[in-house]
Amino acid sequence: MEKEKPEKERYEAASEPEPAARPRVPELGALFRCPYCHENVTVEGEAWVACKKCLARHHAACWKESRACSACGERVSLTAASAQLRLVVALSLALLVGGVTSLAWYEGWQKTAHIAEHGRLVEPNPDPPRTEPARVEPPKVEPPKVEPPKVEPPKVEPPKVEAMDALGWYKRGCEELYTKHDYDASIADFTKALELDSRLAPAWNERGRARHLNGRVDDALADFARAIEADPKLAAAFHNRGLAWNEKNEWQRAVADFTRAIELDPRNLWPYTSRAAWRRVKGDARGAEEDLTKAIELGPAMGVLWAERGLARSDAGDQEGAIADCAKAIELDAPPRAFRYRGLAKKKKGDLKGALADFERFLIMAPSDSFAPEVRELVRGLKQSLR
Repeated sequence: MEKEKPEKERYEAASEPEPAARPRVPELGALFRCPYCHENVTVEGEAWVACKKCLARHHAACWKESRACSACGERVSLTAASAQLRLVVALSLALLVGGVTSLAWYEGWQKTAHIAEHGRLVEPNPDPPRTEPARVEPPKVEPPKVEPPKVEPPKVEPPKVEAMDALGWYKRGCEELYTKHDYDASIADFTKALELDSRLAPAWNERGRARHLNGRVDDALADFARAIEADPKLAAAFHNRGLAWNEKNEWQRAVADFTRAIELDPRNLWPYTSRAAWRRVKGDARGAEEDLTKAIELGPAMGVLWAERGLARSDAGDQEGAIADCAKAIELDAPPRAFRYRGLAKKKKGDLKGALADFERFLIMAPSDSFAPEVRELVRGLKQSLR
C-alpha cells in the first residue's frame, strides 16, 4: 500500500501544468531592410513607405524609382503610420493568441514580405549566406593564324649557250654589228670566232670594221692586215682598210686600197664611191664623175649617187648636167644634199632665186647638218643681192 504524499505535494501535483513555452518571435531586423537597395530602413529619421500587400518597407526614394514593391510587385504603397499600425496588429495577434494559425500566418506573411536572398528572416544562428558559384568564362579560343603560302619567284635559269663553232660566233657578231649596232658585243663575238679559227678572214675583216666604227682606227688597220694575210683576195678588207687610211689622211694608201678592191670585185659599187670622193677632194672632178657613173650603173635607184655625180659635174663646170643629176636624185628619194648641190649649181649658173629656194629647202630638211651654217651665209648673201 502506497504511502500517502504530503498535502503540499498533493496540491502541487493537482495544480495545472505549466503552460507551454511561447513561440519564438523572430528577429525583425530583416523586416526593416529595403528589398530594392537591400539597405536597412531606419524607422526614425528616414522617409519610408511600405507595400500595401506584403508590408515590405522601402526607402521613399527607392519606391519612387522602382514604382512598385521590389518583393511582390504591388504598386500601392502605405504611409509609414499606416504600415506601423498594420504591423502592430499582426504581431499582437501572433503573440497574444499564440495559436498555430496566427503564427503560421505571420511566418507566411514574413516570407512573402522579403525577397529570397536578402529579405529572409534572420535567425539567431542564421545559415551562412548562399554564395553563387563563380562564373567560369570559357577560355577564348582564337582561330589559328593561317599564314599565306610563301610564293617564291620562279628561278630563271640563264639561257643555255649551245656550243658554237667559229662560223656561229662570226654570224652572231655580224648580227650585233649591223642589226643592233653593239660594237663591243660584236668585237667580243668576232674575237671568240678567231680563237676557234684564226684563219677565218671575214672575222678579221668585220672585227676591224667594228673597231673602226668604235674609234679604234689603229686596231682596225691591224685587223684588216690580218684579214688580207688570211685571204689576199678579200676585196672588202681592202676597201675597209682604204677607209681607215682615209681617216688617218693617208690619201695615197687609201686610193691604192680602193683601186685594189675594185679590181678584186668590180661589181661592188662602194669602192667606186669611196675613190670618187677622194678624187673630187684632190681636184680630179672628171675622175670622180667617171667612178660615180660606174656606181650609178650598179645602183641606179640610189638618189645619193645621182646627187654626188651632180656635185662632181658642177665642179667640172657642167652646171646643166649637175642640175639634171640633182633633179633625178630629188625625184628618187630627195636627199637633202641634192638641194644644196643643185643650189650651188644654180648659183654658178646665175639663177639666184632658184639657188635661194634650194638653199632654204635644204635648211628646212636638215637644219642641224654640218653644212647648215655655210648655207645660211649663202642665203643672207643671196637675199642682199636680190634686194
